[in-house]
Amino acid sequence: MKISLLLSLFLVYTFTSFSQKPLDAKTKNEIINSVSKILLNDYVYPDTAILMSKHILKQLADGKYKSVSSVVVLTNALNADIKTAVNDGHFQITYNPVMEKQLLNHGELAPTPIASGNYRNANAGIRSIKILNGNIGLLELGNFVDPTKEAKEAMRSALTFLANTNAIIFDLRNNGGGSPEMVQYICGYFFEKETHLMDWYNRPLNRTIEYYAWPDSTEKRFIHKPVYILAGKGTASAAEEFCYDLKHLKRATLIGQATAGAAHGTLERTAGHGVIVYVPYAHVINAITKTDWEHTGVIPDINVAPEKALEVAQEKIFETLLKTTTDTLNLFELNWQYDILKAYNNPVTIDKETLQKFCGIYGERTFTLENGELYYQRVGKPKFKLSAMTNNVMKGNDFFKIEFIKSADGSYNEIIAYYQDRRIERATRTSK
Repeated sequence: MKISLLLSLFLVYTFTSFSQKPLDAKTKNEIINSVSKILLNDYVYPDTAILMSKHILKQLADGKYKSVSSVVVLTNALNADIKTAVNDGHFQITYNPVMEKQLLNHGELAPTPIASGNYRNANAGIRSIKILNGNIGLLELGNFVDPTKEAKEAMRSALTFLANTNAIIFDLRNNGGGSPEMVQYICGYFFEKETHLMDWYNRPLNRTIEYYAWPDSTEKRFIHKPVYILAGKGTASAAEEFCYDLKHLKRATLIGQATAGAAHGTLERTAGHGVIVYVPYAHVINAITKTDWEHTGVIPDINVAPEKALEVAQEKIFETLLKTTTDTLNLFELNWQYDILKAYNNPVTIDKETLQKFCGIYGERTFTLENGELYYQRVGKPKFKLSAMTNNVMKGNDFFKIEFIKSADGSYNEIIAYYQDRRIERATRTSK
């Protein structure tokens, strides 16, 4: 540990002291001309690259950088100047001799679409999987990992677990992106025919890669299943592609807020003397819009605060199910669970005075007030803490609820117990 600490301090000292060394004119010229060359060769839009290059070269010719005292000051000045010409949040110049050494040792590889994550550490990107009330599937993905055999097996298992649900919600609110190949793989579950998603244009290689959703030949249960996606500022890159593709193919409803707006692929280039340039080199061409979501983000179909997105998605699904379901038993079940969801999403508080009026014995049922909470117990059964659904309806768990009937004089002398198995039982007050 002492050796590691000393090494770290040495690297910090070396990094700082070198970055503060005065720059001569020759070094400045070399760095700036190298940045210009990187822009002209690799930047995703050639016309924009010319503007950026001309701007910093003119600044150099005009003596703007003559008094610059160090590499760090120079990189800061170049970032600011380029931003005045073109405001690209992905483009950045930094002083990082350690990364430069790595790039020089391993070679600057030909750029390819960014993939991310290893299967074991990321669990194929799967953070959680649940079945919500209403038989709604919820799959939270933290990123889109490379579609290795193991990762695809994990994703297939997760989706199969949700195959018999009424709808699927993908939670991508904290998904930084990853592999477009995994996006392509998942999309294959939701289309009946081969479907063009997008193209990925790589400018340095002058090559376009086409991405299609290839339907699974055996799994058909997802083709017509409603899909909802939760998104926000924490949704970026490949996660945005998933949102953008399914939204514009009218295969999913996007709920939340506009995403990060990171459509371009970025690679690292060395400009010499410890300077690294992060340069956007590739962009997406959506099959429907023929453009992408760079800067704007993916605009949701329903704009709500990200923390309310799941709530809104569930309610939208219930509303649709209640309109389309004709079987009376299923309708009863859906209405039962929808009432529970609405109560959870819109909490009701009943004052202590009213709760005290509910207390008493109603045949086999006893209601007591303990520490400001109403409790219910039936003879020979466990005691339940009740929570309010409305001003006079309480639930003990998701399987039964109690309605307190108000008399003309303001007292409560009768209850109706409702059960999820459709039983209804009445009882009158027998004792206080």
